[in-house]
Amino acid sequence: MRIKLKSDLTIIFLLLMLLSGCANANETNKEQRAIEDEEIESVSEDMFDKEQISDEVNVSEQPFFITEEPIEDVIEQSSEETDNTEMETDCEQIEDTDISEEVSEEVVDYDTAMRLYEEFLNNEIVFEDEYGAIDMAWITTATGEPEKHYATKYTYLDSTGDGIPELHVKSARCYFIFSCRNEELIIWQEPGRGAEPLDDGTFFDRLPGAAPPYDYYNVYVYDENGEMKTIAHFMRNDANGSYKYDEGDEFSFNDELVTQEEWISLTSPWLDEHGNVLDSIRNEIEWVQLYE
Repeated sequence: MRIKLKSDLTIIFLLLMLLSGCANANETNKEQRAIEDEEIESVSEDMFDKEQISDEVNVSEQPFFITEEPIEDVIEQSSEETDNTEMETDCEQIEDTDISEEVSEEVVDYDTAMRLYEEFLNNEIVFEDEYGAIDMAWITTATGEPEKHYATKYTYLDSTGDGIPELHVKSARCYFIFSCRNEELIIWQEPGRGAEPLDDGTFFDRLPGAAPPYDYYNVYVYDENGEMKTIAHFMRNDANGSYKYDEGDEFSFNDELVTQEEWISLTSPWLDEHGNVLDSIRNEIEWVQLYE
């Protein structure tokens, strides 16, 4: 009986040991599977990151265009774009080029110029500007008094140096210099009414002032572009308010202060000792008097 009982206990112990080993094996398998699952997930994430990096590298390595068009069409299109860019560059260079340097105004011949001047003097040519119509009637006639005329005179004098004279018309209202370009009459310059043209192409202009009195003088020429170029300018100012020019006043020549005696000497080509314009300046040009 004892032997049988012992044998039974041995069998039960062996069964318990077997069951315990199976349980341990299951736990070990679960842990192993969890570790394997974590490794698989980590590997998958690494593979995803590598694929994303590979895509970014592929994108950065792509050429500047992606197209399904045949390579011949792409090359032709690229060539056309290059040609268009070159054309735009050429257009910009053309826009930056001064057209006036390429297309110069044509000066008409002597006979054509004189014919146009005659037509203007006969009131057959009218200029329109922001102030209205400009013709001989406007230059010579007082506003609202058609029966009265300003003192008016004209002359022909080459002030541009091109060998063809300009038409100078001066009245109490204005002073215009007309020239001809491209078969048309143009207003070339409009000096001050006090300006006197000289044979050598220069102009002498006096601008008087008051309260207290002063006189400003300017000697100048016009260059080939019609720009005024000053040769000399001088002034005197009644600084002491005595209403006469004396040692107590201000005198300048080309922006430099000088004494009265020095000023009289420097301005002698144009003024007398009293500061009056020389008769030789006033009468150097022969004018035709239209109206007194």
